[in-house]
Amino acid sequence: MSQHILMPAEIRKIGLQFLNGERKKRSSAAANNIFKKHYGSHPSAVAIMWYDLTTTTIHGAKLKEKEKSMSGLTMLFDALYFYELTPKTVMELLPDSVFVKAMRGGGGSKRFKH
Repeated sequence: MSQHILMPAEIRKIGLQFLNGERKKRSSAAANNIFKKHYGSHPSAVAIMWYDLTTTTIHGAKLKEKEKSMSGLTMLFDALYFYELTPKTVMELLPDSVFVKAMRGGGGSKRFKH
């Protein structure tokens, strides 16, 4: 796999197969939406990430040959999936906090009021 450049359609196909063996025929747009919903990025962006990971010469970022395989790609998909699940804003992390309630205009501390 290290010598083969994966195109976005191949990345999408592999990524969707990891999702419960997803093999349904869908339009490219629908498949891209499902992919992005699970991995947080468009298949073209993931194809670029994979290419960069497998070709970089940066010491410390360079993958070992065994990591430039399907198992390495699986690890990238796992990382993207779990990153996508992680709350990224205070509103997602602490929805009932005084700060978030004040931002929404309800209750909370007076110092957060406009």
